[in-house]
Amino acid sequence: MTFDERLEYLAARVPDTPAPKEEEEEVSLFGINLKMPETIWWSPTFWKLCFDDLRTLQWPTRKQTIQTVVVSQIAFVFILIFILIFDAVVEAGMRTLLTGADFSVTVDAIFKKEIATGAGQ
Repeated sequence: MTFDERLEYLAARVPDTPAPKEEEEEVSLFGINLKMPETIWWSPTFWKLCFDDLRTLQWPTRKQTIQTVVVSQIAFVFILIFILIFDAVVEAGMRTLLTGADFSVTVDAIFKKEIATGAGQ
């Protein structure tokens, strides 16, 4: 089939009447639809639905809360240690590339303590 024949075939399959357009709802910038009282914050219906949601909400138990806090704090410590070590390694690498100094990573460099160079002593 040539290109023109394919075009004729596809044109024959397309319906003559266009599909009806769906009406779009007008939504305000803040998502308030004045036709739906559930979206208007000053409506009693809105506040009733809010309180219903709060009543049906499943709150975490004391054990789940403690477990989440402990896990997040442990993750925080590990991420902090990783970032400090990564920063010291990159800083030592840049110092080696730019000044020609020996590559060394020490605990003092990790904790950003002043490193004595020996030139001023």
